[in-house]
Amino acid sequence: MHRFSTTETGLLCVSRVDSDTVKELGVVPAGRPVADKCIELVDEAGQAVAEGEIGEVVVRSPHIAEGYWHRSEETAPTFMPDPDVPGQRIYRTGDLGRFLPNGSFVFLGRRDRQVKIRGFRIELAEIEATLCQHRGVREAVVVVRDPSPNGKQLVAYIVPSQKPDPTAGELSAFLRQKLPDYKIPSAFVFLEALPLTPTGKIDRKELPLPDGSGNLTSTLTEPRNDVERQLATIWEEVLRVNRVGTRD
Repeated sequence: MHRFSTTETGLLCVSRVDSDTVKELGVVPAGRPVADKCIELVDEAGQAVAEGEIGEVVVRSPHIAEGYWHRSEETAPTFMPDPDVPGQRIYRTGDLGRFLPNGSFVFLGRRDRQVKIRGFRIELAEIEATLCQHRGVREAVVVVRDPSPNGKQLVAYIVPSQKPDPTAGELSAFLRQKLPDYKIPSAFVFLEALPLTPTGKIDRKELPLPDGSGNLTSTLTEPRNDVERQLATIWEEVLRVNRVGTRD
């Protein structure tokens, strides 16, 4: 039995998981809302997202907490009046999710891991979930690094599931089949295990800095003339990587 819930609202979703369960997005689905709970997915403005899109989980139910004890500044944006049911509240969980075509719900991480890079809003959990669909990836974490004034970069940390390890180029190509270019990490770091906190959560502060070995594609196509060499040098300086090939 797999459950997804929050303290503020009680149990939200439940599903039975066995050997016949089909995993979509590379994750175990949280299931369907339990009785007396209604789950909706909304954008930052509180409007319902389009079908299949990622949104923040909002819970409608007559059984929602009154708020946080003596923390009105946190209660106000989280426990809100239900516009459709007078006297009832809705709870904005801060969690992100997506509904699958079969109506089941998939949990995709926290809203506070949503970032904005070069004007694009990016859900880090979406990239992680997509990476985990690759047969050579057991675990994946994506973070934002800001190595220079030239801008932020996405860095993916991978725990391989098999030998030989997948290459940075292979994972990059895999992601490009499913995600737009602005969601493709600039570097891939391969680890034997992800660092954990004493409570067993991923310790993102302890993730090592990229050393340049997992930047861009793994098969380097050398520049063939002066113009290509100049362009490669520019990108090496901008991205702060060691080597850039013409196909990168």
